[in-house]
Amino acid sequence: AALVALVLAVAGDHMAAAAANGPADGAEAGAAGARALLQLHAVEQQERGAGAGAVEDLFARALSSDYSSLAPVQAARALRACMAARGVLVRDGSGKQTGWAGQLIHSVDSVPRDEHGRATGPAAMVVGPLIPKASSTTLRKMHGHSDRPPGLTGRATPKPAGAFQLAAVRNPVDHFIAGYKQNGLWFNKAKYADVYPLFPHKHADPRFHNMTIAELYCSASDEERRESFAEHVRYFVTAPFERRDEHHVPQLHWLQNYVANETGSVEVKVIDAVDALVRLERFGRDWIDAINAAKPAHPAAAAWMHERIQAKAEGKDHAYVDDDRMSAWKPMCGEDGSARYYRTEMREHGGKFVSYDVAPDGRAHIGYTAVALGQLHHHYALKYIGEHIHTLCNYLVNDFVCLRYAMPAACQLQRPADPMQAAPYV
Repeated sequence: AALVALVLAVAGDHMAAAAANGPADGAEAGAAGARALLQLHAVEQQERGAGAGAVEDLFARALSSDYSSLAPVQAARALRACMAARGVLVRDGSGKQTGWAGQLIHSVDSVPRDEHGRATGPAAMVVGPLIPKASSTTLRKMHGHSDRPPGLTGRATPKPAGAFQLAAVRNPVDHFIAGYKQNGLWFNKAKYADVYPLFPHKHADPRFHNMTIAELYCSASDEERRESFAEHVRYFVTAPFERRDEHHVPQLHWLQNYVANETGSVEVKVIDAVDALVRLERFGRDWIDAINAAKPAHPAAAAWMHERIQAKAEGKDHAYVDDDRMSAWKPMCGEDGSARYYRTEMREHGGKFVSYDVAPDGRAHIGYTAVALGQLHHHYALKYIGEHIHTLCNYLVNDFVCLRYAMPAACQLQRPADPMQAAPYV
C-alpha cells in the first residue's frame, strides 16, 4: 500500500509538472506521468500475485481500451489513494446539491425481512453517490423509478454496517459531452425572450411559434454554434459548482469526502464508503466482477446485484443508455447542401398546428424537440471539441488520473494559454 501511494505521488508530481511547463517540457512530463501510472498498474498486479506475463497483458489491455483494467474493488481503492495523493480527497463545504445528484440509494429490496415482511435490519446494498450522466438513470431505474426511487437518501446518510456500496463513472471527456448534450447552455438560453425575442414570454414553447429549438440551432451560423460551444466550455471550467446544472459538474466533485456547515467538524465519508467502482464503458463486466467480489462478505448484496444482472433501461444495455454512439461528425444541419437530419413539420396538437422535429425514420412527438436538440448538441460537440481539448484536459486532469482513463492523444498538458483554461479544480 505504501509503495502504491508513493507511485501515485510520483505520477501526480509528473502530471503537475506537465501542467506547469511549456509544450515541449509538458509533453515529456505528461509522458513520465503516464509511465508512472503504468508502473502503478504493475505494482498493483504484483501485490495481487500476478506474474510478469499477466502484467504485460494488463498493459496491453489498458492501452487498447483507454481505461484501467483494474477490477471494481481495486479501482475504488486506487481512486481513494489517488485522490489522497493529489490533495483532492476532502473539500470544505457540501458543494453542489440537488434532490438526487450525488445522493445515495439504500436499496429497499436488500433490506432483510421476517415472514411478515417486517424489516429486521438495514439495507445490505447501497448505490451511489449518483453521478449525473454516468449510469445514474440506469441505477435509479433498477430501484423502481428513474427520478426519485425508494431508498433515495442524502449522501451524508451513514452507510449501514455490513453493507456493500457501488458507484459508477465514465470517461471524463464523454461525461462532459453527455452533459452538454443533456442541457447545454444554448438550450437554456433559447427559452428566454431577452436572448431570443422570437418568443414573447419566458419559457414559451417555440413549437407554438412555428419553429422548433432544433430548427433554431440549425438556422444559426457555424460561427454562432461554435461560439455557443465555447461559451459552454468557459462555463464548465469557471462557474462555481453551486451555481451549475448538475449535469455540468466533474465526477470527482461528487466523490469527494467533505466537511460542511451542517456537519460541523464531522467529515462526510463519500469515496471512503465506496467498495466497488464500475465503468460505464464496461458496465456489464464490472457488474459481474462486483458480484463476485461481494459474495464472500456481502452475500445479500451479491444476490441483489445478481437479480439485476440482465436488467436493461429503456430496452438498452447499460453502456448505451446515455450515448447514441456517435463517433464522427457529419453535416446534420445540411451544411453541405444536403437535407437536414431533422425536418420540421406542422402537425395538429390540442386543437392547434404546431412544429415538430421529425427524424428520418419518421419519429416525432410533442416532446421530441429536446431529444433532437440533444442529439445535435452531441454531434456538433464532436466537431468543436478539438479546439478546447487542452482546456478540458487541464481542468479534468484529476478525473483522468484518478478515474484511470487515458487522456486523448491531443492532450499534452501545458501552461494555460488564456484565462478560460482554469487550473485543475479541487
